[in-house]
Amino acid sequence: MLSPKIETERLFLRRYKETDIDVQYEIITDERLSKYFKFPSLTKEEELECIKNWIANADIDKHEKWVIELKENKRAIGNISVNEINKKNNYCNVGYVIIYDY
Repeated sequence: MLSPKIETERLFLRRYKETDIDVQYEIITDERLSKYFKFPSLTKEEELECIKNWIANADIDKHEKWVIELKENKRAIGNISVNEINKKNNYCNVGYVIIYDY
């Protein structure tokens, strides 16, 4: 699937880049956030490999993933994903996480 860049008044939703590793790692290592999602504990290098995989498979994956970025300063503040896309029954699951301070 092709994840388009989506724009709102205040935000961009865009595809991942390898440089998003810092915000991604900040999210997965913040205990205030990580208690709400079930991911294995990964090193920063392992998480970067996940991001590289997301980038490589973005056009063929059955999931959509975006970085949430503030327009005013281009600061990545979180991510959003659409999972378990079921076109036959017209449903999907949406999940998101925002850095705690935002």
